[in-house]
Amino acid sequence: MPANFTTAAPHDRRPLEQRRIGDRPYTDQAFWITHAALPGLPSVVAPVGLADGLPVGAQILGPRHEDDTAITFAELLADVVGGFTPAPV
Repeated sequence: MPANFTTAAPHDRRPLEQRRIGDRPYTDQAFWITHAALPGLPSVVAPVGLADGLPVGAQILGPRHEDDTAITFAELLADVVGGFTPAPV
């Protein structure tokens, strides 16, 4: 599932309630993590590439109490997609 609704965003030092990513409030980012957090499922975000030069990740959910399943899947995925590629500075 998506890790977030956008690629990585430039750092914003304004107070949290003033921050925006595109036309959406910065706090909308919590929507995607609640799918794992509310039912207590283990999750890990794995890098899957770049879009417009910015990192993109996929959120991997595992069965309850099986953290190793999500981590192992992320490791196997890294072998296929090439793992983390830092964004240009």
